[in-house]
Amino acid sequence: MVAMVFFFEFSASFLGLGIAMVLRPGIFKGDLPDPSEQSNIVASTLESQAIDTLLDVIRNIVPENFVQAFIYVTVSKPSVELSENSSKRLPGNTTASPVDIFVGSSSLTFGGNQLGLAALAVLLGCALSRHQDDVITLREFLSVMSDGLMLLLSELLLCAANALSSLGIGSMPGGTSFGTTFLLRL
Repeated sequence: MVAMVFFFEFSASFLGLGIAMVLRPGIFKGDLPDPSEQSNIVASTLESQAIDTLLDVIRNIVPENFVQAFIYVTVSKPSVELSENSSKRLPGNTTASPVDIFVGSSSLTFGGNQLGLAALAVLLGCALSRHQDDVITLREFLSVMSDGLMLLLSELLLCAANALSSLGIGSMPGGTSFGTTFLLRL
C-alpha cells in the first residue's frame, strides 16, 4: 500500500513536470527566442534548467528539516557570471558571448512546499501505523486537532456565508440565502 502511494505520488509529479515543460504555461510563442539564434551555451542552459527543475522536485520531496516542509521551497535560478570581455559587446546585442559563464544556484524561497508536506504526511502515517501501541496519545491528539480544525472551518464558512447574504450577494434562486442553507444543513 505504501509503495503504491509513493509510486502514484512520483508518477503524478513527473507527469505534471512533463506537461509543464511541454506546454510552458505563461510563455507565449513570441516570447520564445528563435532556436537558430541561440548559441551553444544558451541551449545547454535550457537543458540544464530542465534538469534543475527535476532536482528541485526531488529536493522539495525530501526537505532538510521539519519546518522547511511547511514554509520554504527550494528553487534553482540560473545566473550569468560576466567575463572581462562582457563590456566589449556591441550595443543592442543581448546574446551571451562565448566567454560568459552560466551558473546555477539554488535558494530557499518563502512558499508552500506541497510535495514536502505530502511526503511528510505519508511518512508520518507509515510511522503511526507501524507503532500502533506506542503512539496512541499522538494519534488521539491528531484526531482531536483534526476535529477542532473541521469545526473551526465550518464556523468560518458559516460566517462567510452569512456575511455574503447580509450584503445581498449570496442570495440563491427562490429567495433563500447561503447562510440559511448552511443553517438548515446543520
